[in-house]
Amino acid sequence: MTLRDMIMLRLMAVIFVTHISSDLLSQDTDSLKCWSSTNKLRWGDFRGKTPGDENDLYLHAVSWSRVEPILVEKNNAFSYRVRSVFHRYKSWKTDTAEYLLAHEQLHFDITELLARKLRKAIQASPDPTGESFDPIIQKLYEECTNMQTTYDKDTAHGIIAGSQARWKMKICVELAKFKEYASTPADCE
Repeated sequence: MTLRDMIMLRLMAVIFVTHISSDLLSQDTDSLKCWSSTNKLRWGDFRGKTPGDENDLYLHAVSWSRVEPILVEKNNAFSYRVRSVFHRYKSWKTDTAEYLLAHEQLHFDITELLARKLRKAIQASPDPTGESFDPIIQKLYEECTNMQTTYDKDTAHGIIAGSQARWKMKICVELAKFKEYASTPADCE
């Protein structure tokens, strides 16, 4: 196996996601909504079928960030694309309360925060294909997972309005800190 093959295998093994199901990797663009500061989630984005056995849930939303290696042909080096997306056909709802939509939008914003931190880490790394880079990426994913869990607990899934407002302010401040790493339409091509 060549060095290029080994690196590619290693990178493919290091695709981290939050809230991922096994078939997300091969979805068409209609099923994925890219994060955008101007195109927020709408109830129409929740296009999945409501499962019959989820009686106590009002909705299910799937968003994730993924690091994708891209081989640059002219010098056999890698560059990376980091995507922050919402999966329309894995997300469903039975209730359309506005506080629930706002809560899910902030989950999506937290996913975008992860994407921005990933882009910064990739850009700052002297060797983003090396073993020393893996723990950095893993730490960012764990941080995001913990933040998503804490957010749900602190806000009771959006029910506690004051806590929801504090989290919104906190995430807005964090997103602003990493503004230069914001998702662009090119990240979703």
